[in-house]
Amino acid sequence: MDILILASSLAMLSYVIGVIVYALPVPYRPIKKLGMAFIIDAIVAMILITIYNVFIYVGDFILNLLNLTWLDFYRWLVSRTAVLVGVFTGLSYLLSMIKVSQYSFILSPLNLVLTYISLSLSALKIVYFLSTLIFKFRKELVLLGVLLYSLPFRIGKGVGAFLIACSIVLYVGFPLMPAFVSYFEGNIISSGNFGPTTIYGTIVDGAGNYLPYSVLLVYLKKVSSPHAIPSAVILTNDRGKFVLGDGKDIIPKNTTLYLRVEYLGYVFVPQPNEFIAKGFKKNIVLRVNSIIYSAGVALLIPFNYVLLNKFITGNLIDVTLKPISNNKVLSLTLIKYHSTPIYRIAINNKEYICNWSVLSWRGIKLSSCTLNIKLSNDLFNIIIFHESMEPKRPNVNQKRLLLLSGISDLIAGYISLGVSLLYSLIFLPGMYVSLLLAMSAALSRVLGGGIRIKLI
Repeated sequence: MDILILASSLAMLSYVIGVIVYALPVPYRPIKKLGMAFIIDAIVAMILITIYNVFIYVGDFILNLLNLTWLDFYRWLVSRTAVLVGVFTGLSYLLSMIKVSQYSFILSPLNLVLTYISLSLSALKIVYFLSTLIFKFRKELVLLGVLLYSLPFRIGKGVGAFLIACSIVLYVGFPLMPAFVSYFEGNIISSGNFGPTTIYGTIVDGAGNYLPYSVLLVYLKKVSSPHAIPSAVILTNDRGKFVLGDGKDIIPKNTTLYLRVEYLGYVFVPQPNEFIAKGFKKNIVLRVNSIIYSAGVALLIPFNYVLLNKFITGNLIDVTLKPISNNKVLSLTLIKYHSTPIYRIAINNKEYICNWSVLSWRGIKLSSCTLNIKLSNDLFNIIIFHESMEPKRPNVNQKRLLLLSGISDLIAGYISLGVSLLYSLIFLPGMYVSLLLAMSAALSRVLGGGIRIKLI
């Protein structure tokens, strides 16, 4: 209110000055016109001061009519920023991998794409700055515009009119940017169909519980020997999760991957055990049906038995097996961390004692035993009661999958993406902001009296 009162006083002063200039006893027409201009400016300034609240609420009124919000606009900005940051991070990782390989000749086009993405991020920063300035300081800009407009001698008339016009046009215009850009860009950016395949996966045991710090082995052809050299070796996290691709690997489309899982010194065939890359993001679950794991203890299920019932807790394995053939001996293998105490092993309510043998797996000391039990039943209930242990991380020299057979398609795809980003994130928003500023300039001419309407 203090600023509005100050603006009113300045407008009144401008009016008085205009009257004095107009009333000067000087028979010179330009002086009369100047005095009349001061009077008109003062009257317009008073009108602008009076309808100050209209300037504030007209933007919200128009946005409500168009069913638009600034929250949706910022969500759109954040989603685009996330896409750019993801691509930038993945491409940077890819460049770091290629620099130390014999394929450094492809660094130049990929660096060009990285430059495109950096420019796109810079353009988004400018949009963030301008939009935040308008969103947070719209009232202050209108107030400053009214104050400058009210200054005598037309000192701040043009700037004041432009600030008022910008506060209205840009406040309504920025939430309209997503619709404008999407209309012209079409489906240029389609992150799901671009580039190599990305696989997000989880490795679980036969009971559906995750296998912590298991090792995924990836082959490019079918293998029958557990000693075959894998093309990639990937360590999962403490919840059995892994990522193939996502900037860490290069997997061209239509590449068939054959999968194995190594855990506690054994190599297993999961289900599914092969995957065909299709050039999109994929979530898969690899189930190792021949192992049951419980906090430091694993039970290997023979291939000719099927798991019927299961009850797994942090210190108990309680499962029921059924043979699928006429076997006379149940060969049951137990594996545990060497320091894990086992208090009870019971099969069909009969207690058993293991003769443990010590072995090592990727820096982890393990104990293993095998029980050969003569069959007298069709169902076998196995109970193992033990102390719960935290999962241990094996020493794994991870080997990522770097397939450059489709590198030309990959480079072409990245260059295409870079050009698309330039068009979608620099050219279209830049053109739209320029359009908004042109509209603001036109509206400021109307408010400043730059457009004259002659009725006669």
